Amino acid sequence: VCVCVCCRQRVRDKIARDRAERALKFGGGADSSSPPVEAVPSSSVPPVAQGAPPAKKDYDECRIQVRLLDGSALCAVFRCQEPLAAVRVYVQLNGGGPDEFSLLTPYPRRLFTEEDMEKPLTELGLVPSAVLVVAKK
Repeated sequence: VCVCVCCRQRVRDKIARDRAERALKFGGGADSSSPPVEAVPSSSVPPVAQGAPPAKKDYDECRIQVRLLDGSALCAVFRCQEPLAAVRVYVQLNGGGPDEFSLLTPYPRRLFTEEDMEKPLTELGLVPSAVLVVAKK
């Protein structure tokens, strides 16, 4: 943390500009305890974003990390509309784990059922990325 005089003054100036902007925005006028401050545009202070928050991004791909029983991990990228069964097949082909296993998310803990295997990754909340854990059935 820098405590030099120039940094302190820069912070004081920013606080004063913020107070002036708030006073203009909310119509409260300037405080009687603080001196009037001119609004000085500064290139180092980014403009405040106003309006609605940005819309959620539509993802085409989903990055899935699968933790295997031996502690190793598989990472793969799937299309968002692929069913969870595609991840299961990928684990069966590349994981070398047990023949019968379940997939679950560690947090929030959710065990995926056979019905979930037909649902797309987007619908299961696994987009844009997720960690799945292999568990013995």
